[in-house]
Amino acid sequence: RDWSSDVCSSDLMDALAEVRVQTNNYPAEVGRTAGGVINLLTKSGTNAIRGSAYGFFRDDRFDERDYFATTDPILKQKQFGGSLGGPIVANRTFFFADYEGFIQRRGQVNLLTVPTAKMRSGDFSEIPQQIYDPLTREAFPGNVIPAGRIDPIAARYMALYPLPTTSGLASNYSSTTTRTQNSTTADFRIDHRLNDKASLWARYSLNDSHTVTPPRCPAVGGINGNCLSGTNNDFPGPNDTDASALQVNYVRVFSTTTVGEFKGGYGKVGIFSYPSNYQTNASQKLGLPGVNTDEIASGLAIMNITGYAVLGDTQNIPLITKDFTQQYSASVTRSSGAHNMKLGGSLIWRNFSVQQSAQPNGLWTFTNQLTQQLLPNNTFNANSGNAAASFLLGFPATVARSHTPFEPFYYIYEPSVYLQDD
Repeated sequence: RDWSSDVCSSDLMDALAEVRVQTNNYPAEVGRTAGGVINLLTKSGTNAIRGSAYGFFRDDRFDERDYFATTDPILKQKQFGGSLGGPIVANRTFFFADYEGFIQRRGQVNLLTVPTAKMRSGDFSEIPQQIYDPLTREAFPGNVIPAGRIDPIAARYMALYPLPTTSGLASNYSSTTTRTQNSTTADFRIDHRLNDKASLWARYSLNDSHTVTPPRCPAVGGINGNCLSGTNNDFPGPNDTDASALQVNYVRVFSTTTVGEFKGGYGKVGIFSYPSNYQTNASQKLGLPGVNTDEIASGLAIMNITGYAVLGDTQNIPLITKDFTQQYSASVTRSSGAHNMKLGGSLIWRNFSVQQSAQPNGLWTFTNQLTQQLLPNNTFNANSGNAAASFLLGFPATVARSHTPFEPFYYIYEPSVYLQDD
């Protein structure tokens, strides 16, 4: 799922003083790293007050209309921020801060296949394929399913589909909905010179983002059918991603040849992604029993009707991830003749949890096979049947459910020591 902003953050450029990328011959202090190592050094304040400001704006009046869009596209994007650094106490204490705000409203064009008004009532006379009764294997007269044979739960689900906006049986519904995203990014750093031999600095950073991906079709009676383009696509619903970090560094010069550095800090990331029907017990409201059993499974079960937009909350959400990492390290560097020796150690404490189920509300799949003609050789006539007819009759091809009704936690401690001689 893409929860990131659509442009590179200018705030990152304002905050960084140096970027180092290492791809081989790593120093011992980076531990068991197998891939590349990237060091980002943030700016610090100076005796002079310095700052920057910027703004970026996009508007849909400059954009062309999507081929399938019925209205002009919506695109409103604002990105703005700046930085400021300077002295708190001249030659001794300095500050540096930066901020960026991001606001976006983006239209998404939806082109879906939905059942026609006649199909919703069981009348499939508009399609050339003959519909057969799964119980008797006899054709339904006029390709019309009798009202008494329509499953009441299926009828309630069918009402979640919007009516077609164009004639035809495929790609017959189009609309434009709006995806919203707001995010805030900021850093604040303090540098303090204790004396000629010791200095201290601390930095706090945060990045909070709120994104809402809308359903592809309107809600009916407070229930979002969502009209997904696939069982694991679109991810309609709200998402909050919150990240923060704190680091404190202390540097001590013991002599002209020996320097010590002591670091501590944490990083915290939370991802909270929910389906659009979260905590509504939508399945229960439509009469589907045994689905809304707890908070995670409190949405709308998925009805995957082959050839038509998928109804229900997408798979793999809610997704609730909490990641909290603390790290403490110390090192002493000593130069002696041709040798530069560094001795150090660190402790990383990782606390991680993720709560996610593949199909917490269940997944019902309907195909045309159960309403196809059974031939004398016990094979099916591929040019018959319809998945929407199988759905209205209440005959799924498969039913699946994968639900983890608890939140696992993982705790990892990673101590390390090293000695390097260059």
